[in-house]
Amino acid sequence: MLVVWLILISATNIFSQAIVHKCEVSIVDFNTDLGKSLGQFNVPVTNESKMIKFFRLPDTKLIISIAILYSSSSGSTDTKAPPDELVMSLISGKKRYKTGFNGFENTKKVRKDVVTTAANRMPLKSFESGEVMTVFLGKKEPVVISLECAK
Repeated sequence: MLVVWLILISATNIFSQAIVHKCEVSIVDFNTDLGKSLGQFNVPVTNESKMIKFFRLPDTKLIISIAILYSSSSGSTDTKAPPDELVMSLISGKKRYKTGFNGFENTKKVRKDVVTTAANRMPLKSFESGEVMTVFLGKKEPVVISLECAK
């Protein structure tokens, strides 16, 4: 009886663990020939979950805003249904941006404050890893900003 109970507890723990993707924001600065990680974080994979993170671009006053969204491509509003797509957005600008998917409230103001943007949408069915990159040209040499997420 004890063996059956331990097996049931182990199975429950395995199935109750949330699926997460590991994400990393990094830069390659051609001014210093330096590749650097700005931060790593885990994102739980659940329908309509959205994670937003902010990082400072070194040696500038710019803020990198990262947004990750898991959703259903069918447009289903059932939050218990598993997501089937991943949307990644990367924005660098003078302030923090909390949206990157549905447009911006004041487009003219945002255009003047945003320096670079990039986004990528990918299906989760065959997902192993995904990346979105943008290039900041405000220094003598370019700085590549990258967001990568993987299983």
